[in-house]
Amino acid sequence: MELSARNAKADLLREVRREVRRAPAGNMEVRTADGGLTFRGLASSVESPYDMGWYSETVARGAFTKTLSENPDVVLLANHEGLPLAATRNGSLTLEQTDAGLEFTATADAADPDAARIAAKVESGLLSECSFAFRVTRQDWNESRDERTLQEIDLNRGDVSVVTFGANPNTAVQMRSMLTELDDDALAELRDDPEMLGLMRRLMPELVIKEEIAPTIITPANVSAFTARAYALRPRS
Repeated sequence: MELSARNAKADLLREVRREVRRAPAGNMEVRTADGGLTFRGLASSVESPYDMGWYSETVARGAFTKTLSENPDVVLLANHEGLPLAATRNGSLTLEQTDAGLEFTATADAADPDAARIAAKVESGLLSECSFAFRVTRQDWNESRDERTLQEIDLNRGDVSVVTFGANPNTAVQMRSMLTELDDDALAELRDDPEMLGLMRRLMPELVIKEEIAPTIITPANVSAFTARAYALRPRS
């Protein structure tokens, strides 16, 4: 990939308001005691580069210092959706920055069917990863734009999740964020990017891809906003 293309994609990432990252759940544990369930795990490692497709990314040690000092409102979810299993606002979810990274401890009522179901699937290995949603407030790129360092992260109004599959910028979760939060001009510039074209096609319903539905009926009343925008910005034949 040419440097000009890397620069353009790096600049777009600065505008994304919500990002998600994953971590293996092998270090996560669930314990039952006194009618409660306790989930413990590592939501993010630090100083450990990982592959993001067209660049390598590292969460810097200390990236969570500022946000944790501000008592962020964070919830524990399954697959980044649904009702919260725990939350920092009532003390049932605690976050700590350690040498390893961002660790979390969550307590839930064992009688809560949602919590019990998630605990059982974690123990069986069916839910195999952790993930967290955040905003980047300070970042650095190297000159060749193939290494990104997240220097400061904002967790407020984000979540830590137990997930089936993790997420990165090449997934539908990240693309939904870009489609709903970037302006039209920025999105239009992505039309010539092969990676983004593939993601747009994946996000659009099959009938829309085949253009068997007229554009006039693609409205917020019958499809989500990001799908409507994906259709409007679809690759031109």
